[in-house]
Amino acid sequence: MKHISMTQPIRQALFNGATLVVSVSGGKDSQAMLNAIAAQGFANQVVAIHANVGAMEWEQTHAHCEKICSAVGVELVTVARPQGDLLAQMEARRVKLEGQNKPHWPSSAARYCTSDHKRAQIDKYLRQYNLVISAEGIRADESRERAKRCDHEAREQICTRDRTAYTWRPILNWSVDDVWEACGTSAADLTQRRHLYAAGMRDEALQGWPAHPAYVIGNERLSCAICVLASRNDITNGARHNPGLLAQLVAMEEKSGFTFRKDLALADLAL
Repeated sequence: MKHISMTQPIRQALFNGATLVVSVSGGKDSQAMLNAIAAQGFANQVVAIHANVGAMEWEQTHAHCEKICSAVGVELVTVARPQGDLLAQMEARRVKLEGQNKPHWPSSAARYCTSDHKRAQIDKYLRQYNLVISAEGIRADESRERAKRCDHEAREQICTRDRTAYTWRPILNWSVDDVWEACGTSAADLTQRRHLYAAGMRDEALQGWPAHPAYVIGNERLSCAICVLASRNDITNGARHNPGLLAQLVAMEEKSGFTFRKDLALADLAL
C-alpha cells in the first residue's frame, strides 16, 4: 500500500493527541484513505464519520460504511441534517420557489447538497474537539479544482483561543491504481466483474468485491444514487438501479417545469 502524505503540522497534532475524524462516503477514495490511516497505527485516535443524505443515497451505502469501519476497528458516527434529508429539501425548495422561475435542484453554483447535508453536519460534530484533524479523501487527479488544493493542506488550519482544527488530505497525490490497491482490488478486477454483472452473473460479480457495489454495477464514481453533479453514465446507471427514486425525481421535474440539469431531463433517460 502506498504511504499517505503527512505534513509536519499534522504529524505534530497527532503526536499531541489530536482526534482524527475520517470522512467516509462509501466511495473508493474514502475507503482507501481509511485503510491507509488504519495501517499507520492511529486507530486509537480515529473516528470515522458518514454524512447520510437519506433517500438520495444508494441503499447499500450505509451498510458498506459500517463494514469497512468494522474491518479496521474504527468507530463509525453517522450524521444527518435534522430538518430533513436531501430529497425532502429539494421538494421544499420546489414549493418555496414555485412561480419565481428559479430552479430548485442543486447545482455546481447552488451546491446545498454538499454544504447543508455534508459539510455543515460534519462541522457540528468536529466542534466538540479542542484539537481535531478532519481527514478528507480528495485526490488531485480527479479534477482541476481538486488539483489546485495540492499544496494547501498544511495551511488549512483554524485556531482560536481554545481550539485548533486541521484539514488533512492524506491521499491527495494518489493515483486511481493506488486507491484500488488500498481497497484490496484493482482496476482489472473491476473490469472483469463489470463484464460478469452485465452478463447477468450478478452474484458472482459481487462475491468477494471489497468496495461499494455501485462500481461493479457500472458507476465511475460514488455519490448520491442519482447525483446532479455526476457524469451522464453515473446518472443513467443510478436511475436504472433506483427506479423508485427516479420516479420521485421525474415527478419533481414535471411539477417544477425544470429539468434535473439544464442539459438533462431524467424523464428522457433511455434505460
